[in-house]
Amino acid sequence: MIYNPFIKESIAKEWISSILDRDELGTSTHREFIEILENINEDFSEHSVIDIGCGNGFFSTFDVIKRFKKYTGIDPSETLILNAKENYSVDKVEFSTSSAYDLPFEDESFDFLISINVWFYLENILSAAKECSRILKKGSKFVIMTIDPEQQKDWFLYHGESIRFNENSVYGKWKIKTLGHHPVDLGYHYFPIWTLDEIIKSFDRSNLKIKEINKCSNKRISILGEKIG
Repeated sequence: MIYNPFIKESIAKEWISSILDRDELGTSTHREFIEILENINEDFSEHSVIDIGCGNGFFSTFDVIKRFKKYTGIDPSETLILNAKENYSVDKVEFSTSSAYDLPFEDESFDFLISINVWFYLENILSAAKECSRILKKGSKFVIMTIDPEQQKDWFLYHGESIRFNENSVYGKWKIKTLGHHPVDLGYHYFPIWTLDEIIKSFDRSNLKIKEINKCSNKRISILGEKIG
């Protein structure tokens, strides 16, 4: 089963092209995520942040990210990370080709974790949550934005063709449609299906305490919390 289509070079390059189509403010999802970060009452200047599923590194260019002491973006796509290194590697910014299940960092290396539109691609959310917890310092905060499990069927129907729902996954041909930009053809692949309760339990079992879950636009939710153990 293929859960992450961006490991394919052709799809990753099409995604990069769609990013270049966007203005400097990014998508509404980017803007909403930025607002969430800006509303956190914390000085980021002494914090190192890791971005799980950073794609081509576009998000590292936003002002709120530049407030962090250091930004590290990881993604399993070699094509996306190569593009990130070529275009966005500057002082205090670095990128690494790696998976959310096997992060190449020492325990307690980071003060903050962010992730945008990644969790609904993960076939093992418990493994990812435990690995994220491992590399976070105690008391570190995290902000994750993902598809709202209560609205994911509508999301699949909007972006998919020839869809076939299974017990724990959905298969189809996918085109990610972003308002004002050309759709990105992801081809045929699977998405895992997670309930909100399953997501919450995976965090609880990983010493990641959820403080807030908020509804966002575009059928998404934001999950805010901190590492407690």
